[in-house]
Amino acid sequence: MRGIGTKESLLIQTITPLSAMNLAILSATYRAATGKELIADVESETSGRLRDVLVPLVLGPVEYDVKLLHEALSGAGTDEHLLTSLIADRSPSDLYLLNQAYRARHRRTLEEAVKGDLSGKTERIYTMILASNRPSDNTPVDPQLVEADVKALYKAGQGKIGTDEIAFCNIIINRTVPHLTALWESYQRQHGKTLSKVIKNEFSGHTKSTLLHIVTAANPKHIIDGPRVWRDVKLLEATMKGMGTKDDLLIRRLIRTHWDQIHFTNVERTYERKYKKSLEARVASETSGDYKKACVGVVRGA
Repeated sequence: MRGIGTKESLLIQTITPLSAMNLAILSATYRAATGKELIADVESETSGRLRDVLVPLVLGPVEYDVKLLHEALSGAGTDEHLLTSLIADRSPSDLYLLNQAYRARHRRTLEEAVKGDLSGKTERIYTMILASNRPSDNTPVDPQLVEADVKALYKAGQGKIGTDEIAFCNIIINRTVPHLTALWESYQRQHGKTLSKVIKNEFSGHTKSTLLHIVTAANPKHIIDGPRVWRDVKLLEATMKGMGTKDDLLIRRLIRTHWDQIHFTNVERTYERKYKKSLEARVASETSGDYKKACVGVVRGA
């Protein structure tokens, strides 16, 4: 970025192939060599959609999520869909890191931000998520707990007039993906409805959409592709489907998905099998110029 003009192609080729760890090393090396912050120079030397892609990459996964959390919880109204995508099925350790980083930057906790910006059932579902204690997905599934959860979910929803929303949400929020897959299968076998169907019948608004975001990651029909893979494939396609590309959503979902390289490889494989076109080719067909080069670079680099 020295001298007159910025060589955008070189910048893209340098930044987009790097992992989060290597980008952090690059930023530290750049600071030591120049006395300047890489993020500040990228912001000042690029513009438009190219900047929209490169800045999140240089920020890294934690700081980028903190930036998005602030966007979701500030300004005119709350972006609940963005908030759901950022926290709904994160591990307690992820939520702890996000909360610490958010607090350091904005001088209040995520729970304080949620309570200050939301109310009612919407506030409740997000504060429950932030206080969740979900085990690692590597935890073995306990068949007895699965059956206890089937009974509790039926009693809280389909088996009564009205819904015990807190009991229902507590189970969905605090269970691993493998557990939710087993729960889905057992519940459907015993009561003839999928978890997603039950949620659609028993809930509404942002509580419904948040619970659906969590359970669709565990759908038994698609779990062979990997946890959350089918859901993320559909979310990526939704940004490019129909008239016009939803560029902000595409950038956000592409970058946040690509941080986990194994997961992203599974997403690419599943995307191509479902849509008969590679994700790279699809992204390339929906973008142009340096923006296209950067997005394709992200796909190739993952």
